[in-house]
Amino acid sequence: MSRQVFKQFINEVKAQIRSKEAQQFVEAELTSHFIERKQEMLTEGLSEIESEKKAVEQLGNPLTLGKKMHQIHKPKIDWWTIGLLLAVISIGMVTLYSLPTFSGISSLHYVRVQLISSIIALVVMTGIMFLDYRKMERYWMYLLVVGIILSFFFFYLSSSRNGILYLDMRYFDITFWSISLLYILALAGILSSKHLKGFMKVLLATVVIWLLVALTYLSLGSAMMIFLATCLIMSAVAPMKRKRIFYIVNSVLLLIGSTVFALFLAEHQMERIVGFLYPEDYASSYGYIYVVIKELLREATFLWNDYTFIGEKLPEAHTDFIIVSIIHQFGWGVGSLIFITLFAFLIRILQIVKKTNDPFGRIIALASMAVIGVTSVWNMGMVFGLLPIIGISLPFTSYGGASMILYSIYVGFILSVYRRKDLVQHQTSRAV
Repeated sequence: MSRQVFKQFINEVKAQIRSKEAQQFVEAELTSHFIERKQEMLTEGLSEIESEKKAVEQLGNPLTLGKKMHQIHKPKIDWWTIGLLLAVISIGMVTLYSLPTFSGISSLHYVRVQLISSIIALVVMTGIMFLDYRKMERYWMYLLVVGIILSFFFFYLSSSRNGILYLDMRYFDITFWSISLLYILALAGILSSKHLKGFMKVLLATVVIWLLVALTYLSLGSAMMIFLATCLIMSAVAPMKRKRIFYIVNSVLLLIGSTVFALFLAEHQMERIVGFLYPEDYASSYGYIYVVIKELLREATFLWNDYTFIGEKLPEAHTDFIIVSIIHQFGWGVGSLIFITLFAFLIRILQIVKKTNDPFGRIIALASMAVIGVTSVWNMGMVFGLLPIIGISLPFTSYGGASMILYSIYVGFILSVYRRKDLVQHQTSRAV
């Protein structure tokens, strides 16, 4: 009889909560409190029926409690992140529109393609936001296997262009960046797994990290730095009992990898390094792009600039070096605006990471921030001569449909984590 009272109480509470995910969470939470208070009553000498009735009474008014739980645990949309994302995309779109004909193609073509890509990307991002990211945690092994299979087909079918492997899909190209997402998700599942313990977690995480780095190097060249940094950042926040051993093993592997990389540098890679270190001495060859960028930035004013088409001087003015186009075309004021917007975007993601109690969600959000953040920092470092040019574009701003969709998938996972951060009970970061 009294169990029926508790069931009715739960149903009345859930009736005030719209989200099914929140209903399940609140039911589990209240059931736990009910059992705990019932045990307290039993130890005081009350009968089981009386204990259950008292426990239900102490939980409070179901209508009031249900409304309160709805406000606390309802899934939320992070409009700040979405707003900052739209701002960055808009600046890139305006920049593309301002560029005249490039390589015989009108700027309207680039804007049209970018607009379609942005719409598709936002739809994909929204769909992922509504998916429950937590369900992927247990499928890390399948994600890894699928990633390895797709990698095999990619290397078999792709063709090389300027040292980078591409898979021509007619309307757009696919690079290894797309497949790398599966390895990132698999690594997040391994690092947050409660079933993998000690050396096994260290071993699997290390294998996945260096497999990803090796495949990235073979397909994207020096862009492997982005994924190495991302994996190490993910590992830093992961609950891992043997973390010291993990750091020692991966430090040794990093030293070995760096040595092998330095000893077997390809000719074009050596040229890029020389051009980066001594651009003025090789202004007509390896250092040409560095010198041109420096000149174009020197010509820029604070706001707006005399109309000059830089595409004749600088290749990839609409992709890898779009920030140069923005500064040269609209001035340092607008360039600073995009720096500030991207920085605010990354800070917002970091805030989400700090508020997330679920280890898997925290690692996914941090991995997404790392991929977008490290790529953005490296792209800006290339422009200002602080880092060597390795052929990466500025997220959400540079022209490119496939990259726009890929980065939006990462943002979708961030929004999915934020949407459910209040549906995850607080957990201490115990090492497993």
